[in-house]
Amino acid sequence: MRFPVVLAALGMLGISSLQARELQSSDIFPAEHPTVEAVAYMSRVLNQMTAGKLSIAVGPGDLDSELYSVSQLRIGVQDMARVNVSTLNGLVPATRVLSLPFLFRSQDHLRRTVDGPIGAEVLASLEPLGLVGLCFLDVGPRSLFSVGKPIRKPADLRGVRMSVQLASVASPAFRALGASPVAMPLASVAPSLEAGIIDASTGDWLSPVSTSISGRAIFMNLTEHSRPPGIVIVSRKTWNQLDAAGQESLREACISARKELRSGLDERLQETRKIAEEGGITVIDDVDKAAFEALLTPLYGRLLGSASLLKLARRIQDER
Repeated sequence: MRFPVVLAALGMLGISSLQARELQSSDIFPAEHPTVEAVAYMSRVLNQMTAGKLSIAVGPGDLDSELYSVSQLRIGVQDMARVNVSTLNGLVPATRVLSLPFLFRSQDHLRRTVDGPIGAEVLASLEPLGLVGLCFLDVGPRSLFSVGKPIRKPADLRGVRMSVQLASVASPAFRALGASPVAMPLASVAPSLEAGIIDASTGDWLSPVSTSISGRAIFMNLTEHSRPPGIVIVSRKTWNQLDAAGQESLREACISARKELRSGLDERLQETRKIAEEGGITVIDDVDKAAFEALLTPLYGRLLGSASLLKLARRIQDER
């Protein structure tokens, strides 16, 4: 595996002055999940870039809430974390834009947005919270898992009890379609679906829901309604303890990890879909996406609650 570095230039960057340190990071997903693998790859790149001075240890996040990991970073108890951008919707208004339904036409559209100036703006908006955003890690579009019956059109959601991510824009969005959103942590979703506590959930093919439910008819309804990316964030306290060379190396290592994740993501999604289908999940691909979009996109103003954020959403739409 070849890392994108020029070791001969490390001394010029001031690497020799770095103090050896293993940064503590977290992720709610297991070790084999692509986002966890990406941060592990990031550690290897970082370690080489800094001549062995810096590395990252990825541990399990709090399964009850990614917000707990965020709080640990804000007070400086933890160094880093990979969380979904929707987790920050209640804390950082700009992140709501990236969580909007049907904002991105494709994964390429999402990537061009978060890799460019708009993505940089959103990362910068984390600063007042004592967080430093490094880069975004995307893992594919979200659709709707359901038990008992498929969901092909908005009317099928009426009265459906569905889990949504804590503090995300998904709750008011799906409530507007007649669903009954229930905010719950990821670890509770699959057991709640299996037990009949909820009827549906949002997720992607890499979600634990796709392979961990048995005994009930499970449908993956391909609404592909949103594409909120993951985001790698660092505690401001930790960031300030690194010199300029360490900070730059951390950013560049994150970008390298993003590239590595994307290089195999499509194949990974296809493999996981195949496993899920072989496990009994029925794929519903004749979803009326246009009907969902027609009802949800007019809600942008209400979901964002700010003229400036709505303007940001329009900028993203203009880049389609």
